[in-house]
Amino acid sequence: MVAFSEKYRVAFIHIPRTGGSSVTAALLPFLDLRKGVSIRSIRQVQGRKGWQFPCHKYGHMHDTYKDGFMGDKYQYFTVVRDPWDRAVSMAKKFTEYGQVGELARNGPSRQRKFAKPQMHWLKGSNGKVWLLRFENLVEDFLLFCKTMEIPFEGQFPHENDEKLGNHRDHYKGDPMAIQMIGKKYRDDVAGLGYKMEP
Repeated sequence: MVAFSEKYRVAFIHIPRTGGSSVTAALLPFLDLRKGVSIRSIRQVQGRKGWQFPCHKYGHMHDTYKDGFMGDKYQYFTVVRDPWDRAVSMAKKFTEYGQVGELARNGPSRQRKFAKPQMHWLKGSNGKVWLLRFENLVEDFLLFCKTMEIPFEGQFPHENDEKLGNHRDHYKGDPMAIQMIGKKYRDDVAGLGYKMEP
């Protein structure tokens, strides 16, 4: 099930490789946690593999809108990311050599379900999900919190800071990878309004 807050009536759909770990960390004081888990205990393991699992009261960390749906009383939200940028992040995490061309041609060598298009995670939502853009994540997150009256204060955390640089640099000399990623994630390109700028 998605991470959620009963008090603030929000539910977070965590699409892999979009900055969702940072959003989960920022929302930690406001989330309904698994029974017997405290914010303090999560903070002690934050940053380690699996630290977010207790932030999801039921089910899995990466549920789709459909699988994590808990009723219309919640405002569902997620983070989306430029598909070519997300592909660079996935290549670094889920391929043997960490090259985006490798991902474009062969797909991920592990964690294949995490490489699904972002629109896969939003299926059935019919535009009911508030989209935060990775490219403007802090500003979008703060606007969301203000609108939903979530009293977030302090600095927005940056979990999994990848230091990838400009994603376009990873495609230099490999125009075929640009086309292949665009084709593989065409639903994201069309549904989320992205395009690969030169």
